[in-house]
Amino acid sequence: MTLNVPNTIWDKYNEACDFFIDDDHIGRECTIVYPPKRTSCDNCVKPVGTSSTNVYRHGGPMPFSFGACPMCGGNGYREEESTDTIRLRIYWNRADWIRIAGSIVVDDAEIMIIGYMSDVYKLIRASNILLAKDNNENKYRANIVGKPSPWGFGRNRYFVAYLKGA
Repeated sequence: MTLNVPNTIWDKYNEACDFFIDDDHIGRECTIVYPPKRTSCDNCVKPVGTSSTNVYRHGGPMPFSFGACPMCGGNGYREEESTDTIRLRIYWNRADWIRIAGSIVVDDAEIMIIGYMSDVYKLIRASNILLAKDNNENKYRANIVGKPSPWGFGRNRYFVAYLKGA
């Protein structure tokens, strides 16, 4: 027997789930932190393949006359962290997971998040994530435990993932 669910039901379901992510009282804006990228220091002279000579490069942004380059510390490169922002539903209490996701057992997980599937690739590439607590004022750094999974009816609009404090 096939059950035919009208599209209006799916629309209402998606509307409700979107509300739980997008509403400022329930969902939170969180910062995805990507692994740092190495960029060559443009403040000091650096021969190819070596560290800095700790000699100021004319026209650099931070002049110096002695000691290590103030921008790269004498390494010849800087590591720049890039970030992105996504909206998530965050569940801090494990008891809430059972009501939402059933009897899920994820060793070491402390937090469950639900977000849009369009943001899952950002989460996969992240080195960690800064979760918003207390109306976005406090941030909690966490790492992903395992892989994010599709969540909800249809399995193509939302993901669920589990995190542990970093």
